[in-house]
Amino acid sequence: MDPSRLNASLDQAERLLNQGSLHDAEAIYREVLDELAGQPIASQGLGLIALHTGHASAAVELLQMAAIGQPDDAAIHTHLGLAFGAAGDQASSEACLRKAIDLAPSFADAHLNLANLLLETGRINDAAQSYERALELAPESGPVYYGTAMLEMRRGDHSAAIEALETALRFAPALLPARVNLANLLLHTGQHAEAVAHLEEAVAIAPNNFDAQLNLCAALQQTDRTSEAVEVARSALSLAPESPELLLNLSSAETADGHPEEAWRTLDRALGVAPDYAPAKLNRAMVRLLLSDMPEAWEDFEARPSRGAIPRPEIAALPEWQGQAAEGKTIVVWAEQGFGDVIQFVRFLPRLKEIGATVIFVATRPLKRILTSVHGIDAFHDLDGNDTFPAADFHLPLLSIMHRFDISEKDIGAAENYIVSPDPTSDLWQSSGKRSVGLCWRGSPNNPNDHRRSLQPDELIERLQKLDIELVGLQYGADEISIPNPGGRVADFAELASVIAQLDLVLTVDTSVAHLAGAMGKPVWVMLPFAPDWRWMTERSDTPWYPSMRLFRQDAPGDWACVYAAIEDAISRL
Repeated sequence: MDPSRLNASLDQAERLLNQGSLHDAEAIYREVLDELAGQPIASQGLGLIALHTGHASAAVELLQMAAIGQPDDAAIHTHLGLAFGAAGDQASSEACLRKAIDLAPSFADAHLNLANLLLETGRINDAAQSYERALELAPESGPVYYGTAMLEMRRGDHSAAIEALETALRFAPALLPARVNLANLLLHTGQHAEAVAHLEEAVAIAPNNFDAQLNLCAALQQTDRTSEAVEVARSALSLAPESPELLLNLSSAETADGHPEEAWRTLDRALGVAPDYAPAKLNRAMVRLLLSDMPEAWEDFEARPSRGAIPRPEIAALPEWQGQAAEGKTIVVWAEQGFGDVIQFVRFLPRLKEIGATVIFVATRPLKRILTSVHGIDAFHDLDGNDTFPAADFHLPLLSIMHRFDISEKDIGAAENYIVSPDPTSDLWQSSGKRSVGLCWRGSPNNPNDHRRSLQPDELIERLQKLDIELVGLQYGADEISIPNPGGRVADFAELASVIAQLDLVLTVDTSVAHLAGAMGKPVWVMLPFAPDWRWMTERSDTPWYPSMRLFRQDAPGDWACVYAAIEDAISRL
């Protein structure tokens, strides 16, 4: 092949490679190698194509051939380092990248890729130095700022990571990983609208990018744009029609949009593709329970990850109780998930007593005093204490008790007022004699659905203060608030129960306060989002879980105003 034809072929192949036409570029490179075996530029091009298409071993072989032909080419050594990294050979990868830097100390790409490798292998300080050098050499490089953002995320500095990602996008607006990661960080820090805007831009830049669509679907749900989330997920199915992860996201969007029956069908489809996909099993359980499909749904509910979060090695060493004979046996039942879940489900512990078991309940100290007198608990083991762990025959995660006993809706209502305040008075608050209403407006921010269930209380407090009632805060962790807030000063749930015992009514979002008041038999009104947690079912204003409870539901996603108006009217009618 004469030099002019060779140069023309290589130039054309490079253009095609840069345009993403890998198949056409590959054909030209192979034609060159058929005539000129080992030609380094063609070998490098084929190596890059192999690297981009996930054939790391072939990429290593081709790029080694290119390096033999051009041993002083820093770019070839850099690409070879990336190929070794993709093949899992980190030592060879680092050696190639350092060789590239030795050959061309001002080659920013080599410093960047070395920094990425060092970060991946946990050498944070070394990675930081390499990123700094890359920034010195390429101060307007989007990929370098993106790498710096990944470093800051590893350090746990989200604000620095956000700043670096924003800078990366200023220099490289089409850098999709930077835009998606920035959106996810913004979601994490509560900047939901900004996150959605970035993901919408990502989809506009790359409409066929699966990750961008998947993340946009999730973000739209968090901004209560649920019908749009459904549309995005269904559109993305054309890219990956059998993706269990996408079908899971679609089901979540359908549930959030008020269509749990459709979500159930979608989850059946996901499990048809991946029968052991635990997140889909758990979501199907919650959708089925939302639609009152019990006891059948409890089997799917066993897929919840909290079942595996056994709190002590002594418990993990015990066999899990599967329903076998328990007469004369000791069963350690341990708390899982949130405080509200514990309060809700300890009602079923007497079932174990009825079959002859001794029950040791294991939980943290805030629950100890309030649960000590609960029927069905023989002993309470404090996870926050240093007591020797008692001998036992079996263990059982608390929420598995429903599956073991096939609990139906009829069984739920069998327990009333199963928690009693150990002290009917409280030093934290005493009634003035007016009708008293306790208010709780926020759950734990660690709950993934807290943005839906919690609310900003100012408007509600302003409405309630116009009524002839005494408003009392039950909000843990709230300091600056315009009403007395004894709930912010309680040491445990027993103290909170003493405050609740003196109230005429409890008004709360879906959190542990609702469960405690309901378990005590106190009149309690719960403010629910449009798509509530599975335990509150659909449409109804009452609940079999707590006879003294009344439910107030949003008419549309994010619409607390209609809930406030209904509550204001209901209180005025008392």
